[in-house]
Amino acid sequence: MFKNREDIIFRFKLLIISFFTLWAILILAKATITMTKERDHWMEKKDKYIKYNIPVKPQRGNILSDNGELLASSLPRYTLHIDFRYTDKLNPKKEKQIQALKDSIWEADIKELCKGLNSIFPDWSASRFEQHLRKGKREGKRYYKLYPKRISYIQYKEMKKLPILNQKSYISGARWESSIQREKPFGSLAKHTLGTLWAENDSAYRGLELKYDSILRGKKGVQHRQRVGEGYLNIIDVPAENGADIQTTLNVEIQDICETALKNELMKLGAESGRVILMEVKTGDIKAIVNLKYAGTDSYEEMENFMYEVSSPGSIFKTIALAAAFEDKLITPEDSVPHHNKRHIFYGKSPITDTGHYSNGTSKLSVVEVMEQSSNIGMGEIGLEALKRFSS
Repeated sequence: MFKNREDIIFRFKLLIISFFTLWAILILAKATITMTKERDHWMEKKDKYIKYNIPVKPQRGNILSDNGELLASSLPRYTLHIDFRYTDKLNPKKEKQIQALKDSIWEADIKELCKGLNSIFPDWSASRFEQHLRKGKREGKRYYKLYPKRISYIQYKEMKKLPILNQKSYISGARWESSIQREKPFGSLAKHTLGTLWAENDSAYRGLELKYDSILRGKKGVQHRQRVGEGYLNIIDVPAENGADIQTTLNVEIQDICETALKNELMKLGAESGRVILMEVKTGDIKAIVNLKYAGTDSYEEMENFMYEVSSPGSIFKTIALAAAFEDKLITPEDSVPHHNKRHIFYGKSPITDTGHYSNGTSKLSVVEVMEQSSNIGMGEIGLEALKRFSS
């Protein structure tokens, strides 16, 4: 009796061992086939569900004024497209049910939606929004722009609270797209000094944006995108390093005063262009740079940075040369230099000329009179005199 019992137990154990051994062999065989024969197939499947080496854009740094006010900053902007149709190729019955639900919600709440949109975007009336949306719905548009302009983050948050748009995406059909746009809070103020950032190819053009692009830009990161359920999950592999802010010496209030003053003077004189650079003497900080050019219709605009132009420096260097001579005590305001009227040759054959008529009844001009009359010949004489005194 006991012998038969032991026999049964042994056979049962042998059956279990054989069963699991067979399963192990099958699993090993399947694994071998998967790793060899089916490898290319599964690698292709994996690539459909996982995308590698997707760049992560860093946040570009801000450009600040001398007291920390924003002169240029990168801000998010949004556009909204509506998909008025719902599709489910695998389940036509479900597609029909959800489309009917979607149509009924749109029909019931479209007027309230348009009233809300009008409160956010007053330039479009509620009736205009309704007409626009009904047209897209009637034509069954799949990618229909709700509003032509890009909207701010605050407007984006307000829109998501409105009827229909607060529903799930398959009901609302909302397709939000975000982009980063470079903004100048003070409009055209010092815009060419600050420079331009072209969003299309993410490149800086002129000004501080170009000069300090490597500092403002930061470093890109890397991520991979993996399919999870019905959506995708972005997983950061290498985090992006945001760009650094740069603080300038420009002062918004002084810049505005200089721009207004220059514009008024240009209009009074009917001049083609003009520029102002204002420096704080004690520190050497540049507080304002203004470049204005006639733009037609009695208006002046900062159209380009004239500091890039190659031209004769003109009388501005008279002030710099005289200041240097005063600082080194080579010339004093009481000194005077010979007066040669309108034409004088210092060296060689090329004369230096003065455009005006200078006469104070004597054969000399004082240093003050040279500056008052912006005399080219007088400044030449001052330079020679300063050089003689320096050499001695």
